Amino acid sequence: MKQDLDTRFMYHPPRQGQPEVYEYIRAHARWTAEVLEMLCPECREKSLAFTKLEEAVMWANAAIARHDKDQAAKKLDHMKLEDQYKSGYPAGVPQQD
Repeated sequence: MKQDLDTRFMYHPPRQGQPEVYEYIRAHARWTAEVLEMLCPECREKSLAFTKLEEAVMWANAAIARHDKDQAAKKLDHMKLEDQYKSGYPAGVPQQD
């Protein structure tokens, strides 16, 4: 239990490659948020969708910070999404001008 609490409540400085992974996750979440903004009417449900998207990014980043042993950065290096990554669009999604 102590190790679990230490993992949950200690500072986890980013390791090499992790900031790029966090940026990649945020870029994809941002793209999803833009889709939601365009397609969903203003309502409570839309607000909740944005909140849950923010939570998903936070928990994904926490998983990497707490438990990743540099695997995410290595996986990102192997992905063939450089153009989409730089522009913030997921693979297969047409880029807006």
